[in-house]
Amino acid sequence: MAFKIFILLSLLTACVISDSCVTYNFEEEFDIFSNHGICRNNAPWIVGNYEDLGLASPNEHSTKFITPSLYGELSCASSSYFIMQADAELEFNVYVESGIRNSILFLAFAEDHSVNGLAANSMTISGWQTVKMPIYSSQSFRGYIVLVSEASPNATILVDSFRYIPPGEDESLCQIYG
Repeated sequence: MAFKIFILLSLLTACVISDSCVTYNFEEEFDIFSNHGICRNNAPWIVGNYEDLGLASPNEHSTKFITPSLYGELSCASSSYFIMQADAELEFNVYVESGIRNSILFLAFAEDHSVNGLAANSMTISGWQTVKMPIYSSQSFRGYIVLVSEASPNATILVDSFRYIPPGEDESLCQIYG
């Protein structure tokens, strides 16, 4: 039990001290995401398997994704806090296939009560996309990632992975899948 707590604290520390690359896929656990901050009182996102959908993943090492848990209602997930630097970049690997009516995917980062993000109407994105979001700030801050979606019943919205790339970091050294 003590060993498990040590491993968990080590993983959380890696996400909190982020002057280097932070990557996350959903192969192991969905444990760094919760419904804190602006996601409080909203439906969560859930983990799914590509095999169940018959959909090819964006990487041969990827078998899992997260998706909104309720269609027609707002689903929201927020990551653990970590230090984000000015001029860093967030990258999300997402899959969107529109349903009959519009669906919304909102990717953001938050600092306390301030939220900065990028909304994507599912009618403008189709298939796999890498969405890049620059972090404009005058200084480093303690923040977290926010994923919000409202999807129609016939829509498919998936997040495969994300990465945080600090300024000056070589992107080729910041691999999501080894």
